Amino acid sequence: MKCLTLTAARPITRVTLRVGPDQGDEPGVWAALTAEEARELADRLLAQAARAESTAAAGPAAGATAGAAAGAGAGAARV
Repeated sequence: MKCLTLTAARPITRVTLRVGPDQGDEPGVWAALTAEEARELADRLLAQAARAESTAAAGPAAGATAGAAAGAGAGAARV
């Protein structure tokens, strides 16, 4: 993760997230989120991280089952 420095001359109204790398001369993909959307995304990411940690602690057999269940609806974040 790169260091983030905020030096805005005016109030910040959106949270930006770099989603994809630059493609040659074309800029990469970015998401501009409201504060509420950014908090919701953070909550979902933290929940997924907790599931991943608990699955890893349970062992490989549990990971296959939990991963399939989490993948059913977890990837549909509305951003």
